[in-house]
Amino acid sequence: IDTSCRVTPFPTGNSVLPSNSIASLLIDKADNVWAATSSGIARCNDTSWTLYPAPGDSFPGNDACCLAMDSSGIIWAGFRQPLISSMSSTGLSYFSGQQWRMLFRSHFSQIAIAVDTTGDLWAAAEDGVYRYHEMKGEKVYVISGTGFDTSMNAIAIDGNNIPWIGIDQCLKKYENNVWIDDTAFSLLFQKSEGAGARPAAEVTAICFHDGTAWIGTSGGLFKRIGNNFTRIDTAGGLLPDPYVQCIVPDSANSAWVGTRRGLVRLNGQYHATYTSENTPLCDNDITACAVGRSGDVWIGTRQGGLTVLRGAAITTAINIVPTRNRGLQLIDISCGAMRHGAFRISIRTNSPAAIGLSVISLRGKLVRRFDAAPARAQSVEFTWDGTDCYNRPVSAGVYLCIVTINGKFTGSKIIRR
Repeated sequence: IDTSCRVTPFPTGNSVLPSNSIASLLIDKADNVWAATSSGIARCNDTSWTLYPAPGDSFPGNDACCLAMDSSGIIWAGFRQPLISSMSSTGLSYFSGQQWRMLFRSHFSQIAIAVDTTGDLWAAAEDGVYRYHEMKGEKVYVISGTGFDTSMNAIAIDGNNIPWIGIDQCLKKYENNVWIDDTAFSLLFQKSEGAGARPAAEVTAICFHDGTAWIGTSGGLFKRIGNNFTRIDTAGGLLPDPYVQCIVPDSANSAWVGTRRGLVRLNGQYHATYTSENTPLCDNDITACAVGRSGDVWIGTRQGGLTVLRGAAITTAINIVPTRNRGLQLIDISCGAMRHGAFRISIRTNSPAAIGLSVISLRGKLVRRFDAAPARAQSVEFTWDGTDCYNRPVSAGVYLCIVTINGKFTGSKIIRR
């Protein structure tokens, strides 16, 4: 379905979208599909399409980029500032059931919208985060300047009704009216230094479902249960591209993940990749996804319009690949205090590997990196004497030991000096 009238046959007929660029998808309580595009909003009720803005609607602009639904079923839309315009063409609108009504207009692009269990709306924008209670907004997070120096990328509400945001390479949560850095994630995915360094990756998507947090970054996907992380990236063909753009869970252990080179369905047993080679997709740059009550999967793309996979199309014409556990696994990390503030750190794996260790402060600064043990080692001990890489004693406090196997993150252990 696209603006050039190139159509894919559906049982319910065909239509034309306002634009081929889909930024967000939403399924409402009546199983209607809403699509935010760069030239307006479209709604499909499975028999016909309605395009907005319609006569009487009030939008701050036409470039709709995010959608959300509150507890009463009201649909909210955020808009993006066009690059070629200096006018105030962004802000928020909501659908009253008959027409769209504008809540406010701004010149700061909206990024994402989330709704908590009390019905409050949380909107992430280029200049910060706003909370709206009964249509009245307050700014609860401020980005200095124009927003170009810091990138606000995602917002979501967890199972405890706590808002989380993705800012550059950091996760933050809002507790007791204070934004707190998620130290565990920051240490896990911090920018490394020296030989073999990897660049820092930005948080691009956040999703909470049934006690599981899915964190998308520009360098891969993290599945988090408590403080236990599983990293999912292009290794083993799990993702066709490391840049994660959208995440839609469909069970506690399964999710649809949109990347720049295709859509992937992941669960504990298998993974399947959907692209233009095995589906009606016209573009593999996946920007949005939504799953209807019937199980239909709606896929929005950056330039190729909208595709829906119905019924058997989800499991046929694709390569469903069993997800095998990586052969090298961490068995145990133990720490024992020695004299004069030193530590003995013992690491065991299930097979021989090059085992590495780094000590990191809770501020995310590398304190000490040890040379990796030979690849033939299955068990190794490191001794940290409490000094940094320049042999200077570090202060007392809590530190994190990061373990790698063959150069890849495997696990961590907190120690107190």
